[in-house]
Amino acid sequence: MIHIYALSHLYDKKVTAWKAEVERQEADQKFQYVTYGPLHRAIIKELRRPGIGKEELDLQLLSIARMPHAKSVSENSRVYLDTFLTKFLPLLPNFIDDYLGDPSTPPVTLGGEEIKGNFHFCAHDPNGERRFCYLHASKWSKQEITGHLELLTMIAEKRFGVGREAVWMLDLPKGELCYPEKDPKRIVKLRKELTNAVEIYQRLFTK
Repeated sequence: MIHIYALSHLYDKKVTAWKAEVERQEADQKFQYVTYGPLHRAIIKELRRPGIGKEELDLQLLSIARMPHAKSVSENSRVYLDTFLTKFLPLLPNFIDDYLGDPSTPPVTLGGEEIKGNFHFCAHDPNGERRFCYLHASKWSKQEITGHLELLTMIAEKRFGVGREAVWMLDLPKGELCYPEKDPKRIVKLRKELTNAVEIYQRLFTK
């Protein structure tokens, strides 16, 4: 099993750099999960009970108060929540469900390997269309975002039975919506690169 975070940060890099990148990822992914977990949970609470998000975030941030960088993470989280409330919430008027803590089922495979990952929540847009949303609170390269979105699209297709137009990445630092690749030729090339990356990952790291 390989997490889509790992795969999206490896596929466009030289194989000789993968070992160091995987070691960096292991520490970074755990840090991101712990530090931005409060923000994710506060956003879901806001979606379920409008008006409670900021109070919930303050409560959630107590869990990281003694961690390194707690002050900057707390400040960023409050800014990102404000961005969500002003830029994204009006685009998502009807909440459907969240996937925090949900197992990655049914499984999705790529290159014979199960890929792990999911969206944060699903909501209707103003036109009543379902949007499967991923909350992005980090600084990634364009290639990393493109790869991650394509992997999310595969999950959307196979797990939820929807097309790429349903996939939204909410870039909280920039206040922008990011969409999957639309050009058919680029999609084929991208999926081939991701599949090749899975096969290389299996050879290097699967015992």
